[in-house]
Amino acid sequence: MKVAVYGPYQRVGIVENDQVIDANYAVAKYNAEKTDEPLPSAMASAIAPSQLSEFIASGQRAIETTQKAVEYLSKQAQDQQGPHGETVVHTLASVQLHPPLATRATRIMAAGGNYAEHLYRTRRFRFNEEVTLDQVKQDMRNRGFWGFWKMTQHTVGPDADVTFPERSNLLDYESEVAVVLGKPAKDVSSSKANDYFWGYTMHNDWSLRDQQDLTPYNFTFGKNFDGSSSLGPWIVVGEIKDAQDVPFGTRVNGDQRQEGSTKDMVFSFAEYLQYLTQDITLAPGDVISGGTCHGTAMDSSEYDADGKPKPGLYLKPGDVVEIYSPMIGTLRNRIVAKN
Repeated sequence: MKVAVYGPYQRVGIVENDQVIDANYAVAKYNAEKTDEPLPSAMASAIAPSQLSEFIASGQRAIETTQKAVEYLSKQAQDQQGPHGETVVHTLASVQLHPPLATRATRIMAAGGNYAEHLYRTRRFRFNEEVTLDQVKQDMRNRGFWGFWKMTQHTVGPDADVTFPERSNLLDYESEVAVVLGKPAKDVSSSKANDYFWGYTMHNDWSLRDQQDLTPYNFTFGKNFDGSSSLGPWIVVGEIKDAQDVPFGTRVNGDQRQEGSTKDMVFSFAEYLQYLTQDITLAPGDVISGGTCHGTAMDSSEYDADGKPKPGLYLKPGDVVEIYSPMIGTLRNRIVAKN
């Protein structure tokens, strides 16, 4: 099931082909017409709330009841109106999709340097180090976990414009698969991690490579600016069985740039969850982004004699970037110049 956030009131919608079905209204209709519930709308708000944070917190019951309601709507219902005349079904093209964030207090935790070939290419071609791919992977395991926070206040959704920051000349894309947590998580063992994974979405971790000083306590300006994260287009729930076997990639203006799979992550999502929940409680809706594979502008560009990258592969205003997974969907954004 594809769970989206849509429209001016940012309600939960279920994406089916070219339609968005309002989950709460669909369940209210199902209650009224199939269960003879005396308070169909009130019960729908309890089972399948209209806001994503509450929908996630409602657990498996919300998912199962919404699935029944969507099936009823498509196969048995005589019309597509809610109990009080609400519009239950919209065309996908007619609504705005928002980033599927539970709240603006939701945390995005982004794994850093978590694909060996991405760092291998950077070390070989940018820094001219004589290393093998196996050495790089072992170095990464020995170094341990690292990453950074992405500020959700700056996160945009599908088809939103991303403004090219003035302080940078080297704007890069990073296609990443991300897991969305379904319940509070603290001191979670990696062996229990799957119990906490509610769904999967795509995350574009836009990066300013000439501002990317990730030393401690520097505010990570290269990773946070207006539009520095894109999330979506929706969350896939109940369809992906193995977090470590999800293919993904990137196209820029239709040209293939990245092709990878979460099977190549150095540290798995389960390992990151165990690491991140030591002595800290994560909330339903929080996001762990798994890092990016090779094919970014940083690891694919040629460098001049002074070690500066040639700008050809870096983004510029007018570029359209699509990150995608055949198991999730496509998240598209356009780069625009600052006014």
